Amino acid sequence: MAILVLEQTPAAQPGQTVIVRPVFNFQHFTTPHGILMLVQFVVAIILFVLNPPIWLNVISWIVWIVTHLLIWIYLFSLNERYISSPPLKVIEFYFNAGATLLYALSSLPCFFVIAWISGFFGIVNTVAYGASVFFLFPDWKAHRENLPK
Repeated sequence: MAILVLEQTPAAQPGQTVIVRPVFNFQHFTTPHGILMLVQFVVAIILFVLNPPIWLNVISWIVWIVTHLLIWIYLFSLNERYISSPPLKVIEFYFNAGATLLYALSSLPCFFVIAWISGFFGIVNTVAYGASVFFLFPDWKAHRENLPK
């Protein structure tokens, strides 16, 4: 899939302007994994507004920045344009597994001891990242089976 589309007038002369427009790929965000990425993004913003304890806030910021980067990668189809080893889905699998663990460890004490509303949205994000791990598992398994032995 192309990232940029060049539109020219039918008889473009050397001095004329060429319009360059980015092409967005919204198709990924119609899949369950893409919808979960948007849910993770929005719930993390809600967490920022609620001003949770520092450990949950730091984890939320770090994970939100990486999720934001992944959204832009999928939005501009950079994962299809550039080949990475290991594939982006495998990297994302490990990231989501780590984010699930970190959110669980920081949200549960927050929910039961400090601020239940911040803990609740942390648990919602824990479930969202865990569901992403579930949807990324087949890609991770396919990558593991294709490794040289």
